[in-house]
Amino acid sequence: MKKTPFIFCSLILLLASCNEEREVKDLDRSHSVEVKLSTQRLNDQYTLLVTNENIYKNSRLVKTISRVDTVPSLPDSLQYMVDDEGYERMAMIPKEYEFFVTVK
Repeated sequence: MKKTPFIFCSLILLLASCNEEREVKDLDRSHSVEVKLSTQRLNDQYTLLVTNENIYKNSRLVKTISRVDTVPSLPDSLQYMVDDEGYERMAMIPKEYEFFVTVK
């Protein structure tokens, strides 16, 4: 009887740790806000943070808001890579910002 909570918790942790990217195919546009976040690296010092919002009411687009901010670029990181022939080499790879979204 005590194994059931352990198995249940293990299953939840296993499902939560799946790092599967899911893309939304259909949006319920009856009353929603669609937000798109992206970055564009300008140079070694600056990156553009682009935010686009589409606001829907009664399945109609009522407003589009676009914002562009300049943020500091992240430094490059030295990483090991394997080429097509299987040789391992070091390369400088630009770091990217991670997005964390809080929805209320």
